[in-house]
Amino acid sequence: MTRVIALDFDGVILESNSAKTFAFAEVMRGFGPQASAAMLSHHLENRGVSRYAKFDWFYRTFLDRDPTDGELADLNSRFNTLSMEAILRAPFVAGVEDLLERFSGRMPLYVVSGTPQPEINQIVGARNLGRFFRKVLGTPVTKAEHLRNILVWEKAAPDEVLMVGDADTDLNAALETGVRFYGRGDFPGHPCAPDLRGLPEFLGSCLETA
Repeated sequence: MTRVIALDFDGVILESNSAKTFAFAEVMRGFGPQASAAMLSHHLENRGVSRYAKFDWFYRTFLDRDPTDGELADLNSRFNTLSMEAILRAPFVAGVEDLLERFSGRMPLYVVSGTPQPEINQIVGARNLGRFFRKVLGTPVTKAEHLRNILVWEKAAPDEVLMVGDADTDLNAALETGVRFYGRGDFPGHPCAPDLRGLPEFLGSCLETA
């Protein structure tokens, strides 16, 4: 029986992935079209990875050096400005509002996101979602570390925790910690669907005890 649900945020709660894709492309535009295209491709192949890790990859790959703290801060500031307004307007993923309303009073729900902690706090607060979650968790702590902490906090066995995600980073965190996984998207060999409308049915026995 699932006792705890951890959800990624972008692409699982809000349809906000496109806002971040646009922001990555725009932030890199000043480095030239080749750099912008490469960064966009790297971002799409590594969804759920911290933006700081992506910016670090860019500097090492294209400029052959480590970025300074000031350069990282500047890139992050510009990225945040470009993406935040669009994220705050983004629609919910189909099915997630029903899921939150039906299960938040029945079991602990957590956000486990690759977004920096201050920003994910801001977004969750602005969208009035904090009431649904026991904790909202972002970077720099990794998703696997967050899941390990959740197992301790909830005194739960790994098979009692379900990670809901839309990227390989979410699946890998689940595999690393032994928790169960439900994918939004195509995840061969794992339960998955195009959106979250079928998740209550997947949870099954929890729904029957309502």
